[in-house]
Amino acid sequence: MSSFFNTTHFKRSLLLVFLLIVIVHSRYCGLGECSNESWRLYKMQFKKQYNSIAEDDHRRQIFCGNINMIDAHNERYKRGEVTFEMGVNQFADLTSEEFRRWLHTGSIDNGSVVIARV
Repeated sequence: MSSFFNTTHFKRSLLLVFLLIVIVHSRYCGLGECSNESWRLYKMQFKKQYNSIAEDDHRRQIFCGNINMIDAHNERYKRGEVTFEMGVNQFADLTSEEFRRWLHTGSIDNGSVVIARV
């Protein structure tokens, strides 16, 4: 079964899931906005806890950058320029490199808890 997790098809499927999971976007923030409340709701919904205030701040910056990227992409979706909508999921506090590492290895320690594939 472990070879299944290393297949290109599986990795592409996970990437597609990452891109297509859509949670009601307005629940988190409006276009270009990343509020303390949206960060608090994100951490509460996905049970995120960080090891330090510095790590929390770092993850919030990544989260806000990802929110801005999601907003920009969804504006393109509304204009018919792309075919899918994006949304916030449990990976929104990861950089793209950290997410790729997670796809490759199946786990990553991002300063909160170790996220492992189930």
